Amino acid sequence: MGYDLHVSRAEEYCDSEEHPIALDEWLSYAERNSALRVGGWLGWDEARQPIYEYTCADGSVVSLTWFEGAIEIKGHFDGDAYREFGAVAEDLQANLQGDHGERYTASGVFPPPDRRGAPPHTPACPRTNWACRDISLPCFQDV
Repeated sequence: MGYDLHVSRAEEYCDSEEHPIALDEWLSYAERNSALRVGGWLGWDEARQPIYEYTCADGSVVSLTWFEGAIEIKGHFDGDAYREFGAVAEDLQANLQGDHGERYTASGVFPPPDRRGAPPHTPACPRTNWACRDISLPCFQDV
C-alpha cells in the first residue's frame, strides 16, 4: 500500500472543506502546469474530473486528484516529498501534509504542533482510520 500526501490549506487536511482549494482553481492550475498530464478520469458525465499524472525524479508516476477541497497525491516514489511537490503546495498557498499530519517544508519534515509525541501510525484525521497500516514514517525534526 502507498502513503498519501495532501496539498491543503487547512491545519489538518481532513478539514480541507473549511479552507478549500476550489476545484476550478485546481483545474486551472493543473492545466497550466507542464509537469502534469491527464492520465484518466474520475466520475461520470458533468461531474467527472481529470486525474493528473506526475512523473517523479526517480521515474515513478503518481496521481493527483482534487477531493473535498484538497489535492490528494497517491502512488509510490523514492524521492523527497517537498522537492517533488513543494512547488505545487506553494503555488496554491497551501501545506504539503502526509497521512499522519506531518508537514513537508523546505526546512524539513515536522509533526503538527498538537500531535507531538503521538504514537507512530496514528492517523491525523479520522477518515484515515480505516487505512491504518504498517508503514515507515519520515523522520521528524525536533522543533
